[in-house]
Amino acid sequence: MKKLPATLILILISIHLYAEPGWVRSMGTSTPYSSDRYLTGFAMYNRYSSDAVAKAKESALADLSGKIETKVNSVMTLSEEDGSGGYSSDLTILSRNSVQVTVSGVDYLVYDDSSQTYALAYVSIEDLSSSYVQKADLALGKALSAYDRAEELIGSGKNVQALESLYDAQKELILLSEQESLYLSVNPRRSRDSFQRLLSAYDTDQESFVRTLEDDVNRRIQELDDLDLRNYQAAMDKIALILKRQDLNAGNISVPPSTFETSSFSSEFGRYAASGLEGSLIGSLSRSNAKTIYRSNYWMEGNMIRFRVLAVDERGNKLGQASVRFPYSADLRSYDLKPQNFEEAMVALKEFSVGALTDGGINVDVWTNKGRDSDSLVFEDGETLQLYLRVNQPSFLRITYRLATGEMVLLERSFYIGMDQVNRAVALPYEFEVQGPFGVEQMIVTAFSKEPPTPNTIVDFIDGEEYEVFSTMEAVVAQTRGLRKKQTGAEDEVRVGEAILNLTTMR
Repeated sequence: MKKLPATLILILISIHLYAEPGWVRSMGTSTPYSSDRYLTGFAMYNRYSSDAVAKAKESALADLSGKIETKVNSVMTLSEEDGSGGYSSDLTILSRNSVQVTVSGVDYLVYDDSSQTYALAYVSIEDLSSSYVQKADLALGKALSAYDRAEELIGSGKNVQALESLYDAQKELILLSEQESLYLSVNPRRSRDSFQRLLSAYDTDQESFVRTLEDDVNRRIQELDDLDLRNYQAAMDKIALILKRQDLNAGNISVPPSTFETSSFSSEFGRYAASGLEGSLIGSLSRSNAKTIYRSNYWMEGNMIRFRVLAVDERGNKLGQASVRFPYSADLRSYDLKPQNFEEAMVALKEFSVGALTDGGINVDVWTNKGRDSDSLVFEDGETLQLYLRVNQPSFLRITYRLATGEMVLLERSFYIGMDQVNRAVALPYEFEVQGPFGVEQMIVTAFSKEPPTPNTIVDFIDGEEYEVFSTMEAVVAQTRGLRKKQTGAEDEVRVGEAILNLTTMR
């Protein structure tokens, strides 16, 4: 057998290295698309797996969508209550907990080497923004038409049909609010007013015309259908009736614990309310095999509890909604309305959200045996908590657990996920048993493409055992964010990523 000359071998190797795109060598951090004009997502998949290209593209799109979701969550977490003590929009509160990230107009680059298929998803921010405005325009048009139709029906004395149209208008306003949230997440320098000026129905004589329409719809519903109920059970039954009018079903349902205000945190009352809601839905709605998720949240309005429910399908599409109020009566006061350690947990979450990494190079996904925090995670005393992780490239993971008492315990300094486990669910090789103190707890995962630096921890004793702990949330994420700021674009750069998982523990 003839051997190739050494010089020819070197030439072939050089050609191969030259042919490998920069976005592959940098694992998606250096691309032909400027970050101020494009959003990108990167993934890799075993080349010899079935449908490797399709799976790599799917994972790259998930990476891109995850960056938008991080932006949305950061914006929502850092938004504040208005000066009146209420919120700027009831429907905005509802959509914040259930924003469905949609991305249209995505293109891909694909590259194969000897073992892997690589995909880079990319989309123009301008095109993406236009799609959100178009969807918002469509929703606003439908909301206005439904409201006008309701007014005509009221004039004809057809109040039941008018209510159906008003609930249709509310559903469209939720979709509008969702598109607004997505638009602002990819255009952080824009304001809500600037977004609404882009809508074709914008009224220059009435700058808050969307809020005015929402108020008009709510006022009409209240006039036609008393939504201030005498007690909790009457409120749950009323919600079921409202959803029945919107043709919702109860054959295959999921009712996660209700969450407090705009957070993903639940409470004893949230657990109790979800149980009562599920019973009313099963007792009132027709059966169907279609999966429907009924998410809810609540907050105080004086001495009344405002309780809202949003029905979505498995893909996150909005199917219907309902809102009622009922007294915070003596029989409910045995249930804590506010999650334990709520204020401290919100401070920690806001500290994480300030400067949150949206494009550090590594996509980190974290969930539990009960799902994700978008499902309102609640673990009870004695239950088992199993943590699952997924990354889009080989990574070293640092895992920190923030206890209800505030201590931030370092669980793993450098948990490695290798090439053979990329884009696969990886279970942490041990479980947790839930025990007191109870309240909101948080799992923070930071990822590094190389061995991470020594963590800035101190030694502390918890229940008589020695642990490494971080002093602040800022200390937990300082090294990933610090490394990202120092990057120069070199091929040996350290790529980073991070994720946070919120859960509520209770007795």
